[in-house]
Amino acid sequence: MHDLVHDLACSVSKSEGFMNMDGRTADDNLQVRHLAIESIGEETRKDIKERASYLRTLFLRRSIPDEILPNFKHLHSLKLRRANIKELPTSIGELKHLRYLDVSNNHGLTTLPESVCKLYNLQTLRILGYYRLPRIPRDLQFLICLRHLCFRTDCNDFEMPPKIGTLSCLQTLPVFCVSDKEGCRIDELGKLKNLKGELQIRNLELVSGKTEAEYADMAGKLNIYKLHYHWKSTDSSESNINDESVLEGLQPHEKLKGLTIQGFRDRTKNSHKWYYKTIAKSGKKRCT
Repeated sequence: MHDLVHDLACSVSKSEGFMNMDGRTADDNLQVRHLAIESIGEETRKDIKERASYLRTLFLRRSIPDEILPNFKHLHSLKLRRANIKELPTSIGELKHLRYLDVSNNHGLTTLPESVCKLYNLQTLRILGYYRLPRIPRDLQFLICLRHLCFRTDCNDFEMPPKIGTLSCLQTLPVFCVSDKEGCRIDELGKLKNLKGELQIRNLELVSGKTEAEYADMAGKLNIYKLHYHWKSTDSSESNINDESVLEGLQPHEKLKGLTIQGFRDRTKNSHKWYYKTIAKSGKKRCT
């Protein structure tokens, strides 16, 4: 089964008709709630407008015209995964009821419009499958209902949106890149009490010491089960001492299942330190 149709089939009941990939409707019911289409031609465009006010879920394989998007006033879920889009229409900010937005695997997409930050009911934002992550709007802090911010990056120069700590409902945050800029320091993590699953913290060389690291409150994040701590390489002996201090301040809860530490230089190699015990207990992770 085509993966797009499969996704749709898993999302809706059989009683709620849907549009086939070629643009022909599966039934004559204009009040269809869930729609999956491959492309938007002239006939399909007219049909979509007639159904727009009833739609709750929209799956697309191609970009959507800017002038059509505002018609979906009651849309809850918009999936544009692998839609080959290079730009997300600014009119997306008019979808006030949108709760789920997936723009994964669109390699021509370099930035998300600032209007995304007007989606005040958004709960899930997925931006996966990019070699270089699109720029995330700086005003993301206003999405106070956001629970899942799903993205991956190995770029140390990636800039987190500032004041992410204001997103008190946030549960999923795979990566946090520390910066020395206001609103992007490690203390933002301390405000995120509901984080779950895995978390990677990069650029730890920018943390001044144990006291600042403790602001992240890693010990209090009981639903985090796997951690990855990353430092950039440096030859400074002073930095080596600081690394140890920072790592002491990042001590998590005792039930952590996995720990990876990269770029860290421990002068003492003291096996009694918490991180060596945690690594030994998990039996899977490493300290390099």
